[in-house]
Amino acid sequence: MLNIASIVVTYNPDHSIRENIESLSRQSQEVIIVDNNSSSIEFMSNLPSNCTLLRCESNLGLAFALNLGILHALKKNFDAIATFDQDTLIPENYFIDMMKDLKFDSKSKIGILSPQYIDRATGVKKAFASRALNKNLQLDSYNLTRSTMTSGSIMNPFAIMKVGLFRGEMFIDQLDNEICLRYRKAGYLILEHKWVAVEHSVGQNTERLFFNLRVLPSNHSALRRYYIARNRVFMYKKYTLFDIRWVLMDLRGFITETLKILLYEENKAEKIRMTAKGLRDGFKNSMGPIGI
Repeated sequence: MLNIASIVVTYNPDHSIRENIESLSRQSQEVIIVDNNSSSIEFMSNLPSNCTLLRCESNLGLAFALNLGILHALKKNFDAIATFDQDTLIPENYFIDMMKDLKFDSKSKIGILSPQYIDRATGVKKAFASRALNKNLQLDSYNLTRSTMTSGSIMNPFAIMKVGLFRGEMFIDQLDNEICLRYRKAGYLILEHKWVAVEHSVGQNTERLFFNLRVLPSNHSALRRYYIARNRVFMYKKYTLFDIRWVLMDLRGFITETLKILLYEENKAEKIRMTAKGLRDGFKNSMGPIGI
């Protein structure tokens, strides 16, 4: 077994959490479960022996929870630290396949290593090839990418200690993109495996047709739409000069998501209202949990 710590952030998970945690426990030296004040923790009974449960007294956000787990792991000198959402399931031999021929140390320029993912709702496989960088990197099993998702990512502990943790004031959403761009700005690479994929849920995707085109609305809640909009403004202001192409690609995605809300999703008015509020707060630099 590789000397890897896996961090899972939980918040009122469904029954699938047990399978996800048990799969991680078989492949990790330690599984650090950070619970963001779930209403019940019955799902945490009889955990595998290599699991550690850290409970927050209130929901302090995904960034805070991830950082709590990372700080716990850094004290134990793991070779790598992996981060997971509660609804992500890894395949067998995940870490072995992901890290084949790679090693993190103080000289390594790899900051984050990421898989592709298969959406659990639709079965669609997703890569971040559209965010790839046009650089000549001779690695047969990996693509160089501008940014990637947090869940399933394997982080270099030396990069964490040099560049820092997730930004707590973002609370949730865009955390993955922010840390990727910040690590790249510091000179680290973000790699995505060409074949390895995890099972992962993105919102509550439903399949629709726009004429003959397949469309996948995410159906995020109005509250999530607030954080998505606000944190995107934060990202655009902070990283436009560093990577204008990433900003333009993400802005196009933001516009497309908004059109999907108008065309296909329920509770349209509230989601658009919260999106507008998020945009306003982003321009005003009002960060942290909403209302604080």
